[in-house]
Amino acid sequence: SKSNGGWTEGEVNHLQSVFNRYDVKHSGLIASKELVRMVTDLFPILARDRKMRPELQRIMKEVLQETWSFQGLGFKDFLRLMQLFREFQDRERAKKETESIEATGFNSSEVAQFRDFFLAANPSHHGSAPVELSFDQFWKMINDITPLGDSLTVQLKEIFHEFTVKMPGAVRSKQRAEDADFPEFLLMMKHLLESNFAKIQDKTRATRA
Repeated sequence: SKSNGGWTEGEVNHLQSVFNRYDVKHSGLIASKELVRMVTDLFPILARDRKMRPELQRIMKEVLQETWSFQGLGFKDFLRLMQLFREFQDRERAKKETESIEATGFNSSEVAQFRDFFLAANPSHHGSAPVELSFDQFWKMINDITPLGDSLTVQLKEIFHEFTVKMPGAVRSKQRAEDADFPEFLLMMKHLLESNFAKIQDKTRATRA
């Protein structure tokens, strides 16, 4: 609903429990010391990235200057803060996805097919946070296509680590720096197909035809 700032009921309930974690005095307010801890906990990459400091300050200022009192941040303003963070991360994500699609040269039906693969590789995912894959989930997906022994697994792990930090600055739109988001996944798949890693091209030719 509009009053919830565009959050669903389930998301509001989840965010309420997050809010309660930092409302240590159970006063319905998050004190400034806890607010700093909360932002660092919830958005570690954003909080640690020096280049993002101005963006972080802008978001905080937008919420705090309208509503901040010495007592602390109330739940409604907390929802507004989370919404601004979400919008910022969505913009970053969209930009990164566009760049990676251009870099791979995949057409829209290929991108859609890869997106299905990507989503299926993380079946336990729920909620509104974007899907990201751990190495184990990625390995299982590739291993299902073309069986991997020990040495190929080591190679795949190196490729995974290389690509999950490849896009400079782009890591800030992710939940976990060491996992792969969809743009990184696309770039990895392009690399695996081009190098015919573990004969993956031959194995997928039939499904991609």
